[in-house]
Amino acid sequence: MKSFIIGIGTELIRGFILDTNGNYIAKFLNSLGVDVVGIVIVGDDKKMLMKTLSFAYENSDIIITTGGLGPTKDDITRECIYEFTGINFVFSEEILEEIKRKFLAVHKEMPVSNQKQAFIPENGIVIKNRVGSAPGFIINKDGKTIISLPGVPSEMMDMLENEVKLYMTGLLSNQNEKEFIVRILGVPESRVDEVVAEAFSGKKYGTIADYGIVDVIFYLDRSNYEEEVREIKEQIIEEFKKTLGTVPTALFLEERNDISVNLRDIFISKGFTLSVAESMTGGYLSQIITKAPNASKYFLGSIVSYSEVAKEKALGVNRGNLQKYFATSPEVTKEMAENALKIFDSDISVAITGIAGPETDSSKREVGTTFISVSSKNSGTITREFRLFGNREKIRFSAAMRAITMLIEFLSGRGTENEKG
Repeated sequence: MKSFIIGIGTELIRGFILDTNGNYIAKFLNSLGVDVVGIVIVGDDKKMLMKTLSFAYENSDIIITTGGLGPTKDDITRECIYEFTGINFVFSEEILEEIKRKFLAVHKEMPVSNQKQAFIPENGIVIKNRVGSAPGFIINKDGKTIISLPGVPSEMMDMLENEVKLYMTGLLSNQNEKEFIVRILGVPESRVDEVVAEAFSGKKYGTIADYGIVDVIFYLDRSNYEEEVREIKEQIIEEFKKTLGTVPTALFLEERNDISVNLRDIFISKGFTLSVAESMTGGYLSQIITKAPNASKYFLGSIVSYSEVAKEKALGVNRGNLQKYFATSPEVTKEMAENALKIFDSDISVAITGIAGPETDSSKREVGTTFISVSSKNSGTITREFRLFGNREKIRFSAAMRAITMLIEFLSGRGTENEKG
């Protein structure tokens, strides 16, 4: 399979910025066994970009573009790809709201010009941008693939190593194969790959890591699919136990879906309800939970108690505990979870406190310190401490994902002890 890389931006051809994207993408594609037949840089010139797209299309099977997805008039990638492919771009309210939330998170109002970034290809695949604002996308034209990514290296790399890697692996797999996914919670990707490589050396697989969740995607022969799935289920748990001395929480899936869907399905299957009390995450956890359709069948509600006043007035946290232990503490987090359980009369609750930075709070704990408590009517409360890393948004999102992992572990009968993570 042949590929072509196009870097877009006048700042590149004038030498203001070095094109590191092309080098990074070329290494990525070669690691997958995809030949790179060309790397071209063009300015914000519609005529030149159209010619380049035509040349790349004639000489490759996959085109990856970077840049030109921003909100300004000289960001012309969407327009050119629309004209080149004839595929309509439609306005997405969901993407627009996501972009607005990112601006609000840094206390800014979204400029009107950013609405342009909410236009996505009809029947295409949207690649959400977890680092910046502009989403990427994947479209197919007559059996060939065009992948458009932002020009900002950190945004491009995140999309490439996650969604694009998964898409490419599937694209390259034999059509006589079918995916089977083992979703591992709470084990680093390097350790997961070490165990899987040793245990399944003869099988074709790939791994995708996302905030403490690792998906191992096996590509199995359709004619022997059920038998191979049974063997993987039996063997993988034993291998983790033998290698790591413990058995991680694992979910077995036939398609890679959002973790919010997994959480919903487990809660509904057990007939349990959930309530949430958030501080540092400011509603992130509730937002992730409600991404899944029919979340209302188990999710009763959330209290975002960002300030000490809110913790005391809305959640009923004891004022003396706030003064003695501080808001970011295992004691206050535990009380938040237990009080939410009572307020909503839910079967299970989860609470999060922490320090997202860039500065610490009155507790003087390190930035990234996070406490999560899960409380149950029948099993009491467990509290864990985590040290999370990254910028403010990454820490907040990571905390929300850790809370979901704790809930799934709790419901699977694991993670019932207080510990540091």
